[in-house]
Amino acid sequence: MRNSDDKNLLLSEVITCGVIIYDITQEPNQIEEACWILKEMVHALECAQEKSPKVFKQQEPTRYFILISTIMTWALTKPLDLADPNLPFTEADYRKRKPHPNYKEYIRCEREVITVKKRVNLKSNLRTLVICCGVTYGEEEGPLHYLFKMAWQNMPFLPIFGKGYNKVPLLHVRDLIA
Repeated sequence: MRNSDDKNLLLSEVITCGVIIYDITQEPNQIEEACWILKEMVHALECAQEKSPKVFKQQEPTRYFILISTIMTWALTKPLDLADPNLPFTEADYRKRKPHPNYKEYIRCEREVITVKKRVNLKSNLRTLVICCGVTYGEEEGPLHYLFKMAWQNMPFLPIFGKGYNKVPLLHVRDLIA
């Protein structure tokens, strides 16, 4: 977004949507835009609520803001149990997470989305959700395309990264949508 006319046009279109999904995993410049859109939506909803609170509650539909973020915001988080380092994290563990230094902007954006969820005056009108799903693939998603292409072409060997003991959470794009 380069000028304020583009931003205002985008905001006027987005504010009419019932579900807004921002994927900040592929394009880092989407972080700033997602935070801006969320802030403006909150401002618009609060202004509308202040003008006529009774009418607002009856007529305003619930909107959903979904942020798809990267698992790198969990990269330096210590295991929950040192005896079992493969124990998975749950939603309740999000406060313990430590991001990779290059992903601090991502976690800042996630925190802004979570903070909106706690605003009492907006709970029935704006619901927010952060999804950290791992690497998404399928339906022309790019990260694994290179490896799939090698397999389709019957290459004798596929590359092994590191020692081959890496555990990378993968999620097909259709499963993410479901």
